[in-house]
Amino acid sequence: MQTEMTTAEFEREKRIIAAKDLTAVFSSVLQNQNRTWTVMSQWTPDKTYYVNSALRNCTCPDSTYRQVKCKHIIAIELTLKARVK
Repeated sequence: MQTEMTTAEFEREKRIIAAKDLTAVFSSVLQNQNRTWTVMSQWTPDKTYYVNSALRNCTCPDSTYRQVKCKHIIAIELTLKARVK
Protein backbone atom coordinates (compact mmCIF):
# COMPACT_ATOMS: atom_id res chain seq x y z
CA MET A 1 0.00 0.00 0.00
CA GLN A 2 1.38 3.36 -1.03
CA THR A 3 0.63 6.45 1.04
CA GLU A 4 0.22 9.92 -0.40
CA MET A 5 2.54 12.72 0.64
CA THR A 6 1.03 15.84 2.09
CA THR A 7 1.90 19.13 0.45
CA ALA A 8 4.10 20.04 3.43
CA GLU A 9 5.99 16.72 3.17
CA PHE A 10 6.45 17.20 -0.56
CA GLU A 11 7.78 20.75 -0.07
CA ARG A 12 10.20 19.54 2.63
CA GLU A 13 11.49 16.79 0.32
CA LYS A 14 12.08 19.39 -2.40
CA ARG A 15 14.09 21.52 0.07
CA ILE A 16 16.21 18.51 1.09
CA ILE A 17 17.04 17.72 -2.54
CA ALA A 18 17.91 21.37 -3.21
CA ALA A 19 20.09 21.46 -0.08
CA LYS A 20 22.01 18.41 -1.30
CA ASP A 21 22.59 20.23 -4.59
CA LEU A 22 23.94 23.23 -2.67
CA THR A 23 26.36 21.13 -0.66
CA ALA A 24 27.62 19.41 -3.81
CA VAL A 25 29.12 22.74 -4.93
CA PHE A 26 31.82 23.40 -2.31
CA SER A 27 31.93 27.17 -2.81
CA SER A 28 28.16 27.52 -2.32
CA VAL A 29 28.40 27.11 1.47
CA LEU A 30 30.96 29.18 3.38
CA GLN A 31 31.45 29.20 7.14
CA ASN A 32 31.89 32.60 8.79
CA GLN A 33 32.58 33.38 12.43
CA ASN A 34 30.15 32.99 15.33
CA ARG A 35 28.27 30.00 13.87
CA THR A 36 27.10 31.95 10.84
CA TRP A 37 27.26 30.86 7.23
CA THR A 38 27.00 32.45 3.81
CA VAL A 39 25.08 30.37 1.26
CA MET A 40 24.99 31.30 -2.41
CA SER A 41 21.67 31.32 -4.21
CA GLN A 42 21.10 28.40 -6.56
CA TRP A 43 19.34 30.52 -9.16
CA THR A 44 20.69 34.08 -8.80
CA PRO A 45 24.50 34.20 -9.04
CA ASP A 46 24.97 37.48 -7.17
CA LYS A 47 22.50 36.66 -4.36
CA THR A 48 23.61 35.29 -0.99
CA TYR A 49 21.73 34.30 2.14
CA TYR A 50 23.00 34.27 5.69
CA VAL A 51 22.32 31.41 8.06
CA ASN A 52 22.80 31.44 11.82
CA SER A 53 23.25 27.77 12.69
CA ALA A 54 22.81 28.39 16.43
CA LEU A 55 19.43 30.08 15.95
CA ARG A 56 18.48 28.01 12.87
CA ASN A 57 17.36 31.01 10.89
CA CYS A 58 18.13 32.27 7.41
CA THR A 59 17.62 35.51 5.52
CA CYS A 60 15.86 33.78 2.59
CA PRO A 61 12.12 34.22 1.95
CA ASP A 62 11.28 30.60 2.89
CA SER A 63 12.76 31.02 6.35
CA THR A 64 11.73 34.65 6.84
CA TYR A 65 8.15 34.61 5.58
CA ARG A 66 7.06 30.97 5.53
CA GLN A 67 8.98 30.14 8.72
CA VAL A 68 10.06 26.72 7.48
CA LYS A 69 13.45 25.04 7.64
CA CYS A 70 14.78 26.22 4.29
CA LYS A 71 17.21 24.47 1.95
CA HIS A 72 20.00 26.76 3.16
CA ILE A 73 19.61 25.63 6.78
CA ILE A 74 19.38 22.00 5.65
CA ALA A 75 22.55 22.50 3.56
CA ILE A 76 24.39 23.72 6.67
CA GLU A 77 23.14 20.72 8.66
CA LEU A 78 24.33 18.35 5.91
CA THR A 79 27.72 20.09 5.77
CA LEU A 80 28.16 19.83 9.54
CA LYS A 81 27.07 16.18 9.53
CA ALA A 82 29.60 15.39 6.78
CA ARG A 83 32.40 16.97 8.83
CA VAL A 84 31.66 14.70 11.80
CA LYS A 85 32.00 11.51 9.73
